[in-house]
Amino acid sequence: MARHQHRLTRQNGSKNVAGEWRTGAARHEMGAVYKDWGGRLRVALTMPNTYFVGMSSLALQLLYRRFNAEEDVVCERIFWEKGAAQTGKPLLSLESETAAADFDVWAFTISWEMDYFNV
Repeated sequence: MARHQHRLTRQNGSKNVAGEWRTGAARHEMGAVYKDWGGRLRVALTMPNTYFVGMSSLALQLLYRRFNAEEDVVCERIFWEKGAAQTGKPLLSLESETAAADFDVWAFTISWEMDYFNV
């Protein structure tokens, strides 16, 4: 039993990756788009789930690419962070760490019914 004890206490894949993004650990994500905000429509593409779940969603990836393919649109991703609602921290985008309230459009993509509880 002691041999498997570490599996019960160790942190698993649901850890807060968005926080690691902000510290630079995952800053070089392949496929991320960075644009200047000047005069563009700002879209916050939000997945009310973790980074791991969101990045496995083809809908999120398709929408992110389609929005950013438009010259007059800048789209950034926001993922649900565990405990953010309880602490009152604002939801921040991955690309520029901008608060969700500062975007012109707040779009959601929901992959399954249980995500509604995080909206």
